[in-house]
Amino acid sequence: MPETKLHGYVDPSLSELPVSTIMELNRHAAIDLAKRTIPGGLIVLLALLISAHYSPIQHDYPLLTYGLYLAMVLVFLMRLYNVYVLLKKDMPITPWRRQTFIIFFFSSTIWGVYVAISLYLYETLFTNMVLLMFTVGIAAGALTSLFIWKRLTQLYLCMIFIPIIISTFMHWNLATVSILFGLISYMLFLMVQTNRANTEYWRSLCTTKIVQAQADELEKAIKLAETANNAKTEFLSSMSHELRTPLNAILGFTQLLKSDPQSPPNEQQKESLNHILTASNHLLTLVNQVLDLSKIESGHLDLHLRSTQIGDVVNDCLLLVQSLADKQHIRFVIAEVPAVEVHTDPIRLKQILINLLSNGIKYNREGGSLLMEFEQKEHVLRILIIDTGEGIAEKYHSSLFTNFSRLGQQNSRTEGSGVGLVITKRIIEEMGGKIGFESKVNIGSTFWFELPLSKTTS
Repeated sequence: MPETKLHGYVDPSLSELPVSTIMELNRHAAIDLAKRTIPGGLIVLLALLISAHYSPIQHDYPLLTYGLYLAMVLVFLMRLYNVYVLLKKDMPITPWRRQTFIIFFFSSTIWGVYVAISLYLYETLFTNMVLLMFTVGIAAGALTSLFIWKRLTQLYLCMIFIPIIISTFMHWNLATVSILFGLISYMLFLMVQTNRANTEYWRSLCTTKIVQAQADELEKAIKLAETANNAKTEFLSSMSHELRTPLNAILGFTQLLKSDPQSPPNEQQKESLNHILTASNHLLTLVNQVLDLSKIESGHLDLHLRSTQIGDVVNDCLLLVQSLADKQHIRFVIAEVPAVEVHTDPIRLKQILINLLSNGIKYNREGGSLLMEFEQKEHVLRILIIDTGEGIAEKYHSSLFTNFSRLGQQNSRTEGSGVGLVITKRIIEEMGGKIGFESKVNIGSTFWFELPLSKTTS
């Protein structure tokens, strides 16, 4: 039958262990105990041989002494064999435990009876004092080796001390009373220490196993999440590529219909075609953003960093977003652009600026203003984009750079996918910069980012 209970203290606060783990821990403890018992058995055998050699008992009762010798040698050999079958023959724990209890019962009984007889025959002879010192050491060694199984330790200590205690009772005098008191006190002390050591051992063993199991589960969960994330990234990348082709075709044919000189559309048709163009362009922007996001997450974002004049990129971006600002009557205020070069990918920098400027226009109020400022520091250039919009509520600040987060604008008419800022942040960080923001409701928002200056500038 498999072991279904731990043979040691179990902390009630610990998680319940499966049967397979219980069996594993019991075997681990058995092997640990088996390895500890070999030196102890040899020490007890040598202690018997040495003490009996210098005691009168070997001359007065030779048959008894040689019988004790033989019995202890046989017990020691049995102990060696018991360890061998556990380690080499993979013996089941239950029969191995029974054998172990029998072996240690005889081992402790032989020593206890031997010391008891010596005390009974020779009372306070000097060699008996040495025997008691040996007994104290053997008992302490038993505690150190056998505490893994509390009952085994208790059995061993009882079978050592009880015969000696009975012997001292049979010779009741002042000397034996002091010996008796010392033996009983020491035996109780060892029992308490056994219980404490056993508790600490099994608690540590169980806790280690639980933590290891939790770590294994966490590692599996991480691998599963990574696999799912990679599959998601590959899917998004593949779908983005597949969607761009028909979208470009829709845009192309719509533009052809709108500007066809042979059969020009009427006003109603023009309006419909404009709606198609607007929607298709927006959808293409979303697809491109998802494609960028999938590239970043998969580590396939291509960057071509070089020294770039910041003024050239800013001017190009302003031309592209000016019409959007005019439509919403947003007033641009552009500070003087410093004549410096930054170490960046100019195409990606243009993408960053267009995204931040577009956001500053889209989420601005009608007739508001948009300010662009520059702060040159020792090794970086900070670009600030300040709007006069509604601002971002503080509860949304922590999720601003989270995928597909619209910050409460999900039901508004303002177009957006919630990934633009995420892409912007990651591109900036890939180029060695950083981004941040400040925002107050009904006052506006300030977005800033820093890029390293090129070495020629700094």
